[in-house]
Amino acid sequence: MDTQTKILNTSISLFAQKGYEGASLADIAKLVGIKKPSLYNHFSSKDDILLTALEKVFKGYNEQFFQLITDKNSSVKATLYQIIIENAKMCWEDQDLILFYKRMLLFPPELLKERINEMNIRFEREFDEMMAGLFKESMNKGEIPAADIQPYVNSFNCLLDGIFTRSNIVDSFEKFEQIVEGSWQVYWNGISNEVK
Repeated sequence: MDTQTKILNTSISLFAQKGYEGASLADIAKLVGIKKPSLYNHFSSKDDILLTALEKVFKGYNEQFFQLITDKNSSVKATLYQIIIENAKMCWEDQDLILFYKRMLLFPPELLKERINEMNIRFEREFDEMMAGLFKESMNKGEIPAADIQPYVNSFNCLLDGIFTRSNIVDSFEKFEQIVEGSWQVYWNGISNEVK
């Protein structure tokens, strides 16, 4: 792993655990195993580190799901289910990443709030466009009723947000799996044309 990637990964963990204000450049450098001035060979400032780390998280999220969405060997139902499962897995297994994401969206550093919000809107728009294409395909295949696509996208996002939230509340993976599976079944039964 190159030094820049180590800095970003370390920063994500530190920002998750201590918040932006609580994580110092000295802390980041120490955990990476370099001297603090060496950070400036890779990033111009702490703000630059944070924004680059957040960009990495957003981009990784969208790329992961883009691969699933563009896999034409799967049905739309299977693709939606796989997105739910991959999202749930990430929420449960990568707590630092999720806490970092949550902190930055809900409690961003005041001076970076507008830039973080713009970044989030841009990546959400990209994700929504991918999902709209998938729902349109599902309508064309007769899997879901033909209707305005946006409510499908919005409701799916709410399902993902609910999984995200529940991953931080439940006390066992078994209970979390039951929540995810049950939520998926109710969601799919609610939107699909399958015989009920």
